[in-house]
Amino acid sequence: MIPLNTIHCMDCLEGMKQIENKSIDLVITDPPYNVMINDDIKIKDKVLVRRSAEFDNTKLDIPVIISNFNRILKDGRSLIIFCSDHQLGEYINEIEKNGLYYSNTLVWVKNSAPPKFRKNSFINLSEYIAFAHKETNGIKYTFNFKEQGEMGNVLYFEPCVSFSYGKAVNGTVGEATGHPTQKPSKLIQHLIEITSNEGDVILDPFMGSGTTAIAAIRSGRQFIGFERERSYFDAAQIRIKKAQEQGKITGWFE
Repeated sequence: MIPLNTIHCMDCLEGMKQIENKSIDLVITDPPYNVMINDDIKIKDKVLVRRSAEFDNTKLDIPVIISNFNRILKDGRSLIIFCSDHQLGEYINEIEKNGLYYSNTLVWVKNSAPPKFRKNSFINLSEYIAFAHKETNGIKYTFNFKEQGEMGNVLYFEPCVSFSYGKAVNGTVGEATGHPTQKPSKLIQHLIEITSNEGDVILDPFMGSGTTAIAAIRSGRQFIGFERERSYFDAAQIRIKKAQEQGKITGWFE
């Protein structure tokens, strides 16, 4: 079994080979959306984001990924995947092929989003989240229902660049690390607290700059993470060390 409370700079498919069958309590992850595979983003003749952008330049093998998740998840445990609208159908299809139960599609609504440089379609102010669980051998899945008002499938959380995460420090607002698709820790912790229990092991195979680890620590869970890009891995290490020093907390700060 790979060590707990660690993040590893490696490809997740290689990393998950080291994880034992039915040893993970929750998979929550934000894989590449593959929106940059085919074309650069340009305005006039200037390239703003290249299709080779490191955070989105590998075509996901969704069937292999879901098969791995199914293998390592314990019975009665859940799977949460952030995805694009184009990927959602394939995720649902593969989840059901693997005998997992698809429960909900969640929608994260953001109050702000990057500008639409091409101006040829609507601006995305929301992202999709696929929620499934492994309900086998008569074992009901872990689900900690909060107050009714907190349990809608439409989730309103400020993005990382927000004063709701604290004051600007050294010119940086909120908890932003520079990762282009970073998710807010409030959102991740909310989902973790509902779908797992204290002491559980949380896996994020696309850890990015470490937000899932931060949310796990703050909610009293353990974690395992993989991130192949060295710069994001290094940023995650710094954030994780700080969170571990703080331990489980009530409230939000960065």
